[in-house]
Amino acid sequence: CYFVQTNYTQAIAYYERCIETGRADVDYAMFQKGFTLGLLDRPVEKVEVLNRLIAEIPQSNFVDDALFEIGRSYVVLNQPNQALAYYERIVSEHPNSTYASKSLNQLGLVYYSEGDYNRALGYYEQVATSYPGTPEGDNALTSIKNIYVRNDNVDGYLAFVNSIGKDISLREQDSLSY
Repeated sequence: CYFVQTNYTQAIAYYERCIETGRADVDYAMFQKGFTLGLLDRPVEKVEVLNRLIAEIPQSNFVDDALFEIGRSYVVLNQPNQALAYYERIVSEHPNSTYASKSLNQLGLVYYSEGDYNRALGYYEQVATSYPGTPEGDNALTSIKNIYVRNDNVDGYLAFVNSIGKDISLREQDSLSY
């Protein structure tokens, strides 16, 4: 209730009590505590709590959530190389997670931000081909287009889009070429 009321400090206190008792839903309480610390702009503490969840309760259903949130925290902390490791773990250890496509997009974004457009392109293309018609797939297509246009390779973009069965109107093709 405190979390819903945005009384995050009080919510953290109750999550901590639940964790200390160790009786039920400890993994949920740990995840919520970490997530709430992030809302309070305390990303270092958030990372500590979520890493503790992963280490102490590795079978938890919240491990993929924790990995993703840790990755996000490292991006906020301007430590993209740390973030990469957590996003890669989701893709390799939790490929069926709802966070898999989001993690692939985040991997692409981190590499794009670092100027490694070829690696970024690989991740974005994986999302576009594996998750077509999803918001993540659409986001990846936009990023793919930006990379191909940046590299002055509109034909490469059109070939990729055609290879995944998407049609690009002549008007858009002309616009991209221009």
